[in-house]
Amino acid sequence: MLNREYYSRQVGLIDPDKLRLNILVVGAGSIGSWTSLALLKLGCQNVTVIDFDDVGEENIGSQIYSSYDIGKWKVKAFKEKAELLVETSPKIIVNPVNDANTIPPNIYDIVISAVDNMQARKDVFKQLNPSPAWFLDGRMAANNVQLFATKMDNPDQVSFYDSTLFSSEDAMPIACSERSVVYNCFVIAGLLTDLVAKIANGKVPPKELIVDLENLTMFGGLDS
Repeated sequence: MLNREYYSRQVGLIDPDKLRLNILVVGAGSIGSWTSLALLKLGCQNVTVIDFDDVGEENIGSQIYSSYDIGKWKVKAFKEKAELLVETSPKIIVNPVNDANTIPPNIYDIVISAVDNMQARKDVFKQLNPSPAWFLDGRMAANNVQLFATKMDNPDQVSFYDSTLFSSEDAMPIACSERSVVYNCFVIAGLLTDLVAKIANGKVPPKELIVDLENLTMFGGLDS
């Protein structure tokens, strides 16, 4: 049981008693590791993190991991870190997301895509369609972040999200040195966590939100 005193300064914004939703975070990298930690810090009590990758040297700068984690499964290293920092331990799954049985469509209330390629997004989306879940997708490239919120039993929202998917071959090339920086990761993790809080509070999140961190501008949102 959560100690409510730990969350006394946020209950006017989001009461942790509303955060009993089953949440799956797909990916434990630049977006997923920080988002999962933020969700747990918020008071989410049923967070599962899935990934099939291990920690490499290139992950240390922008992800939650340290040099001591190199070579470990990301989800196992994340669980170790989280248990030092939060009250509720996450569940973890070591499995590739393209496995058709990875994401049962009626188990999770919210599924967050925190993957780094379009094919993985398509795999998650396909497994959830149809489903009553909310599907939140975070995308990041250079100094731009993009978020989508889709209620998977809403045909119009599903159709809109489907229109944003494209082949990996059609993706804009990004230099290896511009793929991930920690301040972008914190921004997108915070925004995804805010969307979860909105859903828990019974609000409808925006279907699309784009933040240009180079020029400090934002497009979309609840009025879009």
